[in-house]
Amino acid sequence: MTPTPIYRAHHRGGSMPKYRQVKVNLRPEDYDRLEREAIASEISMAELFRQSVGVGIPDRRDRNQDEIRLAMLYELKRIGTNINQIARYVNANKAIDRAALDALVGIEEELKRFRP
Repeated sequence: MTPTPIYRAHHRGGSMPKYRQVKVNLRPEDYDRLEREAIASEISMAELFRQSVGVGIPDRRDRNQDEIRLAMLYELKRIGTNINQIARYVNANKAIDRAALDALVGIEEELKRFRP
């Protein structure tokens, strides 16, 4: 009879969990030292262990930053499209009128949102 892998025995449906857990026993003095190091580094004990073995779980903040970057990229693309439309209009008419000038001012205001 083939033994059932531990990770399947603890999870319904037999599928692998998203993350697997490792339990470690430490002497109280070692635990205290690691806890002080985690506090000094402003990270959790789990993150301290992950960093020490060179692995990590993607941070939610990283995913949020990626979403923000994508949204900014989309907005910048829209602004670039508007600038191209205005440039074509000005080139076709060989002059800039009030509507084109107002559009440029609007774009300038939008770009100010992206400046720190």
